[in-house]
Amino acid sequence: MMKTRLQRTGLLRAARVLSAPKCSATMCLMVLLAILTFPTKAWAQETIAKIGDTTYESLQTAFNEAPDGSTVMLLDNADLGENLIDITADEDERTLTFDLHGFSLTGTNEPLYVRSGINITIKGGTIGGPDAENPCGTAIRNEGGKVNLENLTISNCEYGIYNDCDWLDEETSIPGELTIGSGVN
Repeated sequence: MMKTRLQRTGLLRAARVLSAPKCSATMCLMVLLAILTFPTKAWAQETIAKIGDTTYESLQTAFNEAPDGSTVMLLDNADLGENLIDITADEDERTLTFDLHGFSLTGTNEPLYVRSGINITIKGGTIGGPDAENPCGTAIRNEGGKVNLENLTISNCEYGIYNDCDWLDEETSIPGELTIGSGVN
């Protein structure tokens, strides 16, 4: 028996599926909607920062692992709550760039804490408290580091920048250095 063109192209099978009982079509539609509305964060880890091609789920981890001369790039707005990012140098000094990439870093404590041995340029975004009703104490605390600010907005803070020394002992300290470049508000 010769097959008709409809049978050869598979359209007949498609027509049979479409004419299946309504409960099957309803069931398929419900499964499809469940899949489409399921939160994607359950399947994928959220990344907040990257250094080169390596992504990080934690800004603190990114800064801990950032090699000398690297740029830590923020990939989305980040609210630290009461936490802070403690940027330290082990034994050797490190020069870093923190590119906020147009995003905001907020927290109710001190979002960034820079220690001696760090030379960091912070640029391209906003650092501060979540809003005027929940300001942070200090947006950037610098204790003995070298902080360079470029194209940065500091908002919703009681003090903005705290620039101090790192006291090594009762008599010896390393003064913090602060350079404010263009576009800083």
